[in-house]
Amino acid sequence: MRRARTLVRPSPRRPASTAAALVILAGLLVLPAVGASGATSCDPVTQDGPCGMNLEAAWATYTTGDPSVLVAYIEGGINWRDSDAAQLVTNIYVNWHEIPVPCFDQPCQTVYSQNRSDYDTNADGLVNAADWAGDPRTTDGNGNGILDPEDLIAAFSDGIDHDGNGYTNDISGWDFYDHQNDPATYDSVYQHANDQMERIQHVCPLCTIMPVKAGAEALDRSDDLAQAWLYAGDAGASVIASTTADLGYSSFMAQAVDSLANRGVLMVQASNDFDSTDHQGGMFHPNVIPANGAVPTADGKAWVRSNYTSWGTHNMFTVATNGGTTSEATPTMAGVFGLLLSWGLQAAERGLIDGPLTAGEAVQVMRTTARPFHDGSLPWPGGPGAWNLQYGYGMPNLLAAMDLVAADRVAPGARIDSPDWYALFDPTRQSRVEVDGTIRAPRTAGFTWVLQAATAAQPHAKQWFRIGTGSGAGTYRGSLGTLDLSRIPESFWSKPFAISKTKALETTEEYAVSLRLTATDAEGRVALDRRAVNVVHDPTWLAGFPLRLRSGGESQPALVDLQATGHPAIVFGGADGLVHAVDPVTRHELPGWPVHTRPVQVLVEHAGVHPGFEPVLADVAVGDLEGTGELSVVAATTTGRVYVFDPRGAPRPGWPRTLDTGVERPGIPRPDLPYTRLPVQGLAAGGPVLFDMDGDGTLEVIAGGWDGYLHVWRPDGSDLPGWPVKVGPPAEPPPPGYVLVDDQKLETPPAVAFLQGRAAGPFLVMRSQYTETHGSGLQPNPFGLVFAYGADGSPATGWPDRIPGVVEYYGSAQEFVTEGTSAPSPST
Repeated sequence: MRRARTLVRPSPRRPASTAAALVILAGLLVLPAVGASGATSCDPVTQDGPCGMNLEAAWATYTTGDPSVLVAYIEGGINWRDSDAAQLVTNIYVNWHEIPVPCFDQPCQTVYSQNRSDYDTNADGLVNAADWAGDPRTTDGNGNGILDPEDLIAAFSDGIDHDGNGYTNDISGWDFYDHQNDPATYDSVYQHANDQMERIQHVCPLCTIMPVKAGAEALDRSDDLAQAWLYAGDAGASVIASTTADLGYSSFMAQAVDSLANRGVLMVQASNDFDSTDHQGGMFHPNVIPANGAVPTADGKAWVRSNYTSWGTHNMFTVATNGGTTSEATPTMAGVFGLLLSWGLQAAERGLIDGPLTAGEAVQVMRTTARPFHDGSLPWPGGPGAWNLQYGYGMPNLLAAMDLVAADRVAPGARIDSPDWYALFDPTRQSRVEVDGTIRAPRTAGFTWVLQAATAAQPHAKQWFRIGTGSGAGTYRGSLGTLDLSRIPESFWSKPFAISKTKALETTEEYAVSLRLTATDAEGRVALDRRAVNVVHDPTWLAGFPLRLRSGGESQPALVDLQATGHPAIVFGGADGLVHAVDPVTRHELPGWPVHTRPVQVLVEHAGVHPGFEPVLADVAVGDLEGTGELSVVAATTTGRVYVFDPRGAPRPGWPRTLDTGVERPGIPRPDLPYTRLPVQGLAAGGPVLFDMDGDGTLEVIAGGWDGYLHVWRPDGSDLPGWPVKVGPPAEPPPPGYVLVDDQKLETPPAVAFLQGRAAGPFLVMRSQYTETHGSGLQPNPFGLVFAYGADGSPATGWPDRIPGVVEYYGSAQEFVTEGTSAPSPST
């Protein structure tokens, strides 16, 4: 959402010579809580002030950041035509290893150097686009009045991977949506990504920001997102800020997160704006900081959890925001960690600490110094102790965090690695849960740890019981302890699920068993990590169920007797690219199953990370395509391919077919295309439909794709005559006061209807992503557009039809979630 900007950039400062005073008791920093009890008096509270995140004091006392700290911002791409591009350009990353040394003479000699100083032609300590100002090889190609990294991309992309990292000409980030080296959007009214990068720039004014494009906006396919995160790590990012929502949870993404955690990258991801305890995005992935926010109370005297933001067992920190959305909280959270890591780097250079902060240490410093929420007068009051469901450990206090680093009071890094977040354990089927983790303590002679468990989502002190102890030195990775499920009372795990009666959603985590790791080093410095699993048994479950899968976001199952066993099999696809056919009696896959799609194509391979196969999120379709009595399973992937398998799991000849008709990569520099999303190869929720379109007794396979075409194939994979058909655009202009959202993707499955009676044959009715609205932002009374085509592909007379909506939000970063109307459904 576009909001008025009230950001003030502090003057750049290098670290002060002395640290502020600390109060340290038994290795723990003592700080006042946020709220009425013991808080500094502030009227009103501000994000940067002493009752907010204490940024102003941190900037003045220590640092405003360091250009060596690279924050990768992952979303829908930077907008170089936005009015604030000139404000961002100074901080935007330029990979000087991929670009020739600036030249100011003619003729220019193309020279590449290994010395960074050769590129800093204006001697400001930065390498950015300004260093090429005046280079005759560059022009303002996108016409925004400044020389920016996109102009460098246009000038110097020569098809040679000069730095040998596998991303050819990655001069300033990468686009994993259009598969190019320009991470900019062509939608010149899309401002969401720029707004969030400004938040990073405000919090950490001297940090470098690298834009990475993973989708048209923030709803991103799991394989694109995994590649974007891995690229950020490859480029040297210290922090990842991913304002994104995963379309599926693949093993590829899980392995990417694990790889980056082991490489020391600090990861922040959006949670959601649903005011709930759901387990998605940053609240799902381990070793990722979920981005949750607070807003000022109505009287402006305190902070309270935003009614947008998530909460729950994975909550870690609550940053101060203006509007409270996770979009704003994500870059703010990344910015505060970028600022802390900057000070850690500078503190090491000054000899205050032995080496820069690691990501794990930065989390522990922020946790130790965060201000907890204990105010019973707040609508969301928090709770006793250092952590609670609503706010996590509380609000970051950057001055206190930097004080702690300056005093060399850095706790070890500690984390629980397994079991997975929210993993479900049935105590009638399993007796023990092994808990593994990692402790890294390079600044001390040794450490001890205690692992505890408690039967509550937010345990009080007396509920914790010990399940493991140990000691070590340096780095330890392995078993931390064992949860004996017999210690969990049957009354806890067997009680029926209850519906919550308040917005606190008090029952959503009622089967949560909390795990807490406490690691204490030889100097008494304490590290903590938490995790929650679920221990539950439901007597209505079919014996042997639920079945645990490696991935998440599976399609709805089809129940069909696929191999004439006399009972239905459970047939579905998943985010790892497997199509399953499970026999519910044996709980095993049918012979020949599961099958898989094609391998995910990546530019760079990473040790221990297996990209897997093209994800299947849309519902599968099952039918007798050829009228022989033998069923086929039809599955479509997010990468835009439609597969057909016989009942034994063998691929049908002629398949897969690819949804890429007319797809072309956008130009560089990006064209100026407001309210536009061009076709790409892909598909999300629009699963295949089976119907006999030409009356020959066989079933055609029907699918709409992100290429903007409605496809109809015969059982052998050939196109039915007249197909595919480009859906839209509408021939008539939008009504006065409206603009056309030229989103050419097709997101939903078509409906089959006999619009003119059965004698006239079937029609395909398709809701497009074309909409008509009053402009960006939340707008009332939009229109969706529904198209119809006859069996031969000809447009139906009188169509498209305008479907009125209540509201539409263009530019929310959620594209097809906040735009368009419901998919059509035929009725008799």
